[in-house]
Amino acid sequence: MYKDIQSLLNEHLSQLFQSSDAPTIAWENLYVEVDENEIYLEPHLFPSDTYYPELGENAVAYLSGIYQVNVVAPKGQGWGDVADLVDSITEHFKRGTTLSNENMTLRISKVNFEPGIYNAKGNYVVPISIVYFSYYNN
Repeated sequence: MYKDIQSLLNEHLSQLFQSSDAPTIAWENLYVEVDENEIYLEPHLFPSDTYYPELGENAVAYLSGIYQVNVVAPKGQGWGDVADLVDSITEHFKRGTTLSNENMTLRISKVNFEPGIYNAKGNYVVPISIVYFSYYNN
């Protein structure tokens, strides 16, 4: 089920950036060489506890969590290009967006971003938190 969740969210993010001038996406646990002088994205899945609102053999599970997309930019590049990407991503994952495959359907319930910070490499990072939920039949 978590593979389905991550696949749906990763695919939806990929659909936003189909052009050749799109930022590099540093997918989780894959070696991706990023140009530290360019803006790139780092998506991560943070699932929450599974909740079982029903009992029984065919009970439904409530799955939720956060899909965090970090927009990473070189220090000193300014905020304009980062803000454009943040706006594009938050609009693409807007509240109410529904994603589905043959195994499940999930819905985006909330999207927000935090103020930018500097990471250990000195890059400017703006984290976008995309809150999702799904009901899953066991």
